[in-house]
Amino acid sequence: MNKLYMPYAGQVLILLMALFFWLPYLDAYMSCVWNLLGNSLSVLPTFLSARSLGLLYNTIVIGLGTALGSLAIGLPMGYWLGQSPFKTRPLWIYAGLAPILIPPHINVMVWTDILGPKGLLNNLLMLHLSLDGPLVNIMSLGGAVLVLTLSYFPYLTLFVLSAILSLDPSLEEAGWLSLNRRQVFWRITFPFIRPYLAAGLIIVFVFATGNYGVPALLGVHTYPVETFAEFSVFFSTDRAIMAALPLLLLVSGLIIWHWQLMRRRDFSVLSPQSFVKITPRIPHASLIAFFLGTFIFLAVVLPLAWILWESASWRNYATALQTAWLPIVTTLVLAVSTASLAVLFCYPAAYFIVRTRTWSAFFLDLVSFLPLAIPGTILGVGLIRVWNHPATGFLYGSAAILLVAYLAQFSSFALRCLVPSMHQISPRLEDSYLIYRRGWLRRQVHIVGPLARNGMSAAWILVFVLCLGELGSTLLIIPPGMETLSLRIYNLLHYGAHEIVAALSVILLSLTLVPLAVLFWKRPGIMNT
Repeated sequence: MNKLYMPYAGQVLILLMALFFWLPYLDAYMSCVWNLLGNSLSVLPTFLSARSLGLLYNTIVIGLGTALGSLAIGLPMGYWLGQSPFKTRPLWIYAGLAPILIPPHINVMVWTDILGPKGLLNNLLMLHLSLDGPLVNIMSLGGAVLVLTLSYFPYLTLFVLSAILSLDPSLEEAGWLSLNRRQVFWRITFPFIRPYLAAGLIIVFVFATGNYGVPALLGVHTYPVETFAEFSVFFSTDRAIMAALPLLLLVSGLIIWHWQLMRRRDFSVLSPQSFVKITPRIPHASLIAFFLGTFIFLAVVLPLAWILWESASWRNYATALQTAWLPIVTTLVLAVSTASLAVLFCYPAAYFIVRTRTWSAFFLDLVSFLPLAIPGTILGVGLIRVWNHPATGFLYGSAAILLVAYLAQFSSFALRCLVPSMHQISPRLEDSYLIYRRGWLRRQVHIVGPLARNGMSAAWILVFVLCLGELGSTLLIIPPGMETLSLRIYNLLHYGAHEIVAALSVILLSLTLVPLAVLFWKRPGIMNT
C-alpha cells in the first residue's frame, strides 16, 4: 500500500533532498557531540563560567518573558476571535496577525525612537517631571521582551484560534445548557486547547531565544549574539557552535515535546461549520474590542504610522530606491524562489509523511521539527562548515548559498502547513481514483492538489514573509558584494539614518503586502487555513 500511494523512488528522492537541505543542522549537532565526547572535562568549566551563566540567564529571561507576554495577549485574543460573530471575525483576524509581517528589528527602531534614552516618551517625562535621566530604558532585557512579545504574540494567537475553530461546536452548545460561560471555558474549552497552547508557547519561546537582531540592536548578550561574536572574532566554527550548546540542547528538547503535542492535531479548518458556531452573546464586547484594539495599535498601527512619519518626504524614498534597488531585487528574487521551491519540495514530503506509514516517514516528520529549534546564526555556522570548501566554492561564493540557507531554515514551516492539509484529505478519494487510473502524479493533479491548495498557499505566504525579514544566517554567509534589504536596514540602523531606514522599511512591508493581497484576492479560502 505504501508503494501504491507513493513509489519507492519518490520516497528515496524526498529523503535525499531533506538530507541535502538539513545537512548543516546535522553537522552542528554532530560537532557538539564530538566536542563533548573529546573535551568534556575542559568544556564543563566553560559552561559554568560567569559569562556563560549570564548568557543563559539573559536568553531564558527573554524566552520566558516573551512567552508569558504572548500568553497574556494571544490566549484571550485567539479565544475571542474564535468566538466572535462571523461578520467581524475576518477583519479582526487580519489585524491581529498583521504583526507577523513586520520584522522584529524594524520594531526595534520604532520603540527605540519612543522609549530610548533620547526617545520621545523619555524626553516628555524628563521635561514635565524634571527628571535628570530617562525613566524608561528600552536598551535592556525588558526592552527585548517588549519588542519580541509584540512581534511574536500572533503565533500564539494562531494556535489558540486554530484550536477554537477545530473544537466541535456541539460540545460547547451542550455545556451551555447547564453551565455558564466561565465554566464552559474551564471544563470543556480549555482542556481541548491546552495542547495547542503549550505548543504555541514552545514556538514563541524558541523564536525569542533564537532571535539575533533584537538583542544585538538593544545591546543584550544572548546565545545567538554570542555565536556571531565568537565566529567573527576567532573564525572558529567549533567554538561558535559550542558557545550556544546549552541553548541548542534546551530548544531541541522543547521542539521534540512540541512534535509530540501536535503531530496528531490539525491546524487548518476546511469545513465551514466552524465558522457558524452558535454562541451566546459575548459579554463586555466593548471592553474586549478595546483590549484587542490596544495591542493591535501597539503592534501594528503605531509602528506603521511611525515609519511612515519618519519617511514622510518623497526624497527619502527616491534615495532609498536609488541606493538599495539591487538589495530590493535580490530580496524579492530570493523570497519568491525560496517560497516556490519550499512548496514544491514540501508538498511530496507532506504527502509522504501522511500517506506512507513507514519508519522513514516517521523519522522525517520528527526531524522536520528540529530546524525550528536552531537559531539562524548557528545555521550560518553550519552552512560554513558544510559548504565552505574548494570543491563547493561555486555554491558557497554565489547567491545560491542564500537560497540553500533559506530553504534549510524555512522549509519546515511550509511542511508544517501542508501536513495538516494532507491529513484532512480522505484516502478514499484517491482509492476511488485508482479504480479509474493509476499514477501518482495524475492523482496529485486531479485529486490531492486541488484539495490542498489552501495549505499550499498558506505555506507559500509564510515562507515568503519569513524570507523577507531573515537576518541571522544572512549576516554570516552572504557573499561579498551582495546585500539583502533586511540586511541593509540592519546595517543602516547602526549609523542613525532613520529616514532612509524608515523608507526602506516601508518598501519591505510593501513587498510583503502585494503578493498577500493577490493571493487573498485569488484564493479567499486561504483565511480558513
